[in-house]
Amino acid sequence: MSHAILSPSAASRWLTCTPSARLELQFENVESDFAREGTLAHAICECLLNGYLQSGSPFLTISEWKFFKEQEFYTEAMYEHCQAYASYVLSFFAEGDILKVEQRIDLRALIPESFGTSDSYIYKPFTKHLHVFDLKFGKGVPVSAEGNKQLKIYALGILEELLCFYDVETVTLHIYQPRIQNNSDFTISVKELLAWRKEIEPLAKLAFDGEGEFVAGNHCLFCRAKATCRALADYNTELAKHDFNNPNLLEDAEIIEIIERKGIFESWIKAVAEHALNEALKGKAWPGYKLVEGKSNRQYKDQGEIVRNLLKNLNFGYVSEIYKPQELLGITELTKKLGTDNFAKYVEPFLVKPKGAPTLVPVSDNRPVFSNSQSDFNDGFSEEDSWDI
Repeated sequence: MSHAILSPSAASRWLTCTPSARLELQFENVESDFAREGTLAHAICECLLNGYLQSGSPFLTISEWKFFKEQEFYTEAMYEHCQAYASYVLSFFAEGDILKVEQRIDLRALIPESFGTSDSYIYKPFTKHLHVFDLKFGKGVPVSAEGNKQLKIYALGILEELLCFYDVETVTLHIYQPRIQNNSDFTISVKELLAWRKEIEPLAKLAFDGEGEFVAGNHCLFCRAKATCRALADYNTELAKHDFNNPNLLEDAEIIEIIERKGIFESWIKAVAEHALNEALKGKAWPGYKLVEGKSNRQYKDQGEIVRNLLKNLNFGYVSEIYKPQELLGITELTKKLGTDNFAKYVEPFLVKPKGAPTLVPVSDNRPVFSNSQSDFNDGFSEEDSWDI
């Protein structure tokens, strides 16, 4: 699948660090398993919504069902999440509305040579309201609809087409992220959206030309150039260059600054290490380092042959003596096996949820404040627990 140089999905990066889009072109765009999983989920959602448009019911055809069940990343849980997304979109749809699914959007009027694909949108002519939906199937990074640059760009592209025929006054952006129950929406007027367009057009021109200043930050998380980007390296190492008033102790503000950079710092360290390894595999010699075989654990080659050999040569009364006792599948695997509804009906009543260990998060997190009593604090908390930032 081809991608625009200035992809809407990466807008939060190239609108902030304008030279990054051109810099990324030097690096191979490798599709991860997470991306392939997301692509499959989007394909299922597309069929469900198109099924509704064709028959009035959001279901797969028999051939579609058979096809998806044979795909590598398909699970019953994925299908249920896709059904939930389709139901969410259709909850905003009424007779007389316009529903478009997986619509290619021409964005060249505001971003040079750019295009994208909107997961789905609904235009409600009676209320002059546009709803733009985006399915986020990942579960690693929560995404918010509020001020979401990708969705605002899609909305502007959709408006380019709609305003030729219809009157639109209000736009609502929707993020649906079912695997971490992170769903949100954000409403903005068309007037505000068009004003924002004027702000980003010169930045898009700079980005397309590969000009402007490199600016590092959390938007670098998925940048293909992050392993060798000097701006990101400087950003991550500048804390060590501070002239602290007390060289033995960090101040509170300094601690908070370090915590806030934890995610991008860890991601950067991992990317640099992977880059060095890949270059070494290609023949590069790094000063002071060498390429060796990593550690590995022994594993059984033929369990059946081992069992037959043991029973033949050793005095085992029962085969069960050399097998682990039968164990119930883990919660995640059992949920996939049974499906979300069956799991909730037959298993959840027998689950217990211990009190979670204290975790430091930004104040924007919607979880209640932890009860800071000594008994609560000591319950299940150890030095090995990490910051959840």
